[in-house]
Formats: sequence, structure tokens, C-alpha cells
Amino acid sequence: MSSTNSKFSEYYNLRTDIDIRAKELSIKHSKELKCQKGCDSCCENISVFPIEFHSIKNELDNKLDSIPKRKFNIFKKSCIFLQDGACHIYNSRPIICRTQGLPLMYQNINGEGYEVSHCQLNFKKINISDFNIDNTLFMPDYNSKLYLLNKEFIESENIFNKNPKKRIPLYKLTD
Repeated sequence: MSSTNSKFSEYYNLRTDIDIRAKELSIKHSKELKCQKGCDSCCENISVFPIEFHSIKNELDNKLDSIPKRKFNIFKKSCIFLQDGACHIYNSRPIICRTQGLPLMYQNINGEGYEVSHCQLNFKKINISDFNIDNTLFMPDYNSKLYLLNKEFIESENIFNKNPKKRIPLYKLTD
């Protein structure tokens, strides 16, 4: 169990690193960011790596039963933890939720360069070519760290499916 706690600790540290960089970018882009309570079009049913799933479950521990959530419905697009425009697991939310709205830089599909992704509600007055590594969240490093942490986690735990790319729907936290 101590190796599990160590992996969770590494995951929480990665999350903290992302939060720090996200806050810096939020300040830098404060005039362009429109994200606020009630702006929830990015709050969809998502799936996460097992390390995220189990660390969130561990973090929320016995609180899950008391957290407001709607019943899962396969036809509803929004996350079950979204109620009245607010996330009820906000402090424990997965990495993908922590990065929404910000300009994210990824390696492009052919691996020969980078591209930027951002919410279409934000950055209406900025040209995509104005983005660079200094004013975006550079995702390849974070995604690599998350992938490797997840790989180590599933290899060290009794996880049924040892595929490091396999994800678990977030709504399964309520099972």
C-alpha cells in the first residue's frame, strides 16, 4: 500500500505543478479567459487513467456518497458531478479538467511540430500564431509524466487490465 500512496503522492504533485502553471497562465490571459461558474460546456463525461481514478477515489474517500451528483445517463453529455453550473469534486478534479479553457500546446499528429488548442469561447481577440511555449500549457511533458505514473501504477497494483492506455469513466467513481 505504501507504493500506492507514493504513486498517488506523485500524481498529486503533478496536479499541483499543473495548477501552478495554470494559475500563471490564467493571470497572463485574464483578459481573454471567460471561464467562470456556469461556463460548463467543457464539463463532459470523461474517462481517466486508473491512477487518476483511484487517487481521486482515495482523496474523496468516504465523501463520495454525500457529493451532489446527477444519475448517470448515457445520453447526457455533461459530467455527473456538475450541478447548477458547479463542479462538486472541483478540488479533486482530474488533470484534463484543470487545463480546460487555457491555451494548450500539443505535438501535432505527424510529430513534426506543435499546435495549440483552446476553448472557442476564449481568446477571440488573439491570433493563434501569438501562442508559444511561454504563454501556453505545454502538454507533452505533463502527458508523458501522467502516462508513466499510470504505467507504473497499473504494473504495481492488481489492476485487471494492464493496458496503460486503458481509461475508466469518471462516473464509475459512484459505483
